[in-house]
Amino acid sequence: MTAGTASLGSDPGLASAPTTASIAGGTVGRTVPGAAVGGRGGTLTTAPAGGGASSAPRVAGAPSAGARPVGAAAPNLASGPGVTPSTVTVGMAYSPNAAQEQEALGNTAATSGDIKADTEAIVHDINQHGGVAGRRLAVVFHPIDATSTQTQAQIVQAACADFTQDHHVLIGMPLTDPTFSSCMQKAGALVANGSLAGMTTHDFARFPNYYDVQMLATDHIALNWVDALVRNHYFTGWNTTAGAPGNAPVKVGILAPDKSDWAWTVPHVLVPSLRQAGVHVDPGDVEIWHFPDSTTGNGQAVAQIQSAVLKFRSDGVTHVLLAEQNSSAFFASAAESQHYRPRYGINSASGIQVYAGSLVPYAQLNGAVGVGWSPALDLPAAMSAERTYAGPGRARCMKVYQRAGIGFDSTNATAIGLLICDLYYSVQAVLNSLPPGSPINATTYLHGLEALRGGFPIAGLPSALFGPDRHYPVTRGWTLRYFPDCKCTHYVGAPFTLR
Repeated sequence: MTAGTASLGSDPGLASAPTTASIAGGTVGRTVPGAAVGGRGGTLTTAPAGGGASSAPRVAGAPSAGARPVGAAAPNLASGPGVTPSTVTVGMAYSPNAAQEQEALGNTAATSGDIKADTEAIVHDINQHGGVAGRRLAVVFHPIDATSTQTQAQIVQAACADFTQDHHVLIGMPLTDPTFSSCMQKAGALVANGSLAGMTTHDFARFPNYYDVQMLATDHIALNWVDALVRNHYFTGWNTTAGAPGNAPVKVGILAPDKSDWAWTVPHVLVPSLRQAGVHVDPGDVEIWHFPDSTTGNGQAVAQIQSAVLKFRSDGVTHVLLAEQNSSAFFASAAESQHYRPRYGINSASGIQVYAGSLVPYAQLNGAVGVGWSPALDLPAAMSAERTYAGPGRARCMKVYQRAGIGFDSTNATAIGLLICDLYYSVQAVLNSLPPGSPINATTYLHGLEALRGGFPIAGLPSALFGPDRHYPVTRGWTLRYFPDCKCTHYVGAPFTLR
């Protein structure tokens, strides 16, 4: 639905990467960095590699004039798909017309930049500095039409077919979808993404071929979210007309999509954790709205989210927990039109900093507090670049973009640019860590990822930690609070270790 806050995927990611408003595409919708995912989009319009048929997608990373030659590669013994003695190929899904869908949803603030150009700049830098495991890194781009009426299943099946049949890639990026992960896994390939949410710990166990460079597992979001709300005395009296402290008794509502991660987490983790903290949630005030299977369902999804405003208001709900960016983007504007200003419980996936002042009116945000783990999305751009929050790989990443003449015009676009750095530089770090001559396949890649532990210089987070049974990097969180004086969210107090 929303353009995906930097996320990538159909979520954040990369649309489902960081956060943006999309329904069938980033925000409400699928997960592709900074965009809504639409249809397969047929063929690329860029020039075919090697002068073949015009329908062949252009592959980034092909040898070009001035490129530093890469040394001879190790023998291709038991290697995975997309691996040759001279090249490792990955697949990148992206939406070239994401802005069009986002404008239709009323989202003009959370831009996503040029994901294809961002990717080409980072891949060029990698190949200029030795490539990966003595090979060139190449990319097959798979365009997805953000305005397509195809279903999510059709879209991800087309992407998987492109990456496993039309072409052969070692890693497919950046779709957070069980069907896509299952399809890629069956082909012996991996999936990498940069999404704020979208997988529970059960999902990570189910799809060991998947890893993420920004995600906190959704069930762990819930645990840490409740911890932060309790610690910050969130559950106190509130006046929903003034949007300020008041005497009305606390009544909590929850707004979340029926995507598999939240549909499981809300009843099994979030509500029980609140109960354990002494907070009762009436089952009638848990609104699980239907996440559309295609762009044709966007209007219905928005209407369902907005109908929760009247329901919560009539039920006397004073505090609303916004699970993710679509819930924020389409609830808050409708609430303001009704002069209903509950106190919001937020987290990084809520996308508040990205939407504040556009899809989310400032008047709605007084008192909003929760837990954050993504400085690139939670903080104003200048603050997120400060040493306290900038990852060790951020400076290198931004220098590469600067040399390529690439700039970013929004918090979301910057966050997506950082995610792209982390996706591709993680590939370089993993493959270059493998012993010379060892095969490159899903098994050896995952061993290499897990062996990185805290050694990967991530750009989009202050630090990263991978390991066995830990295929997402987030370990550190902060209290996330909205401040009316700057009309922004930022962190309060010292960082803490997340559960």
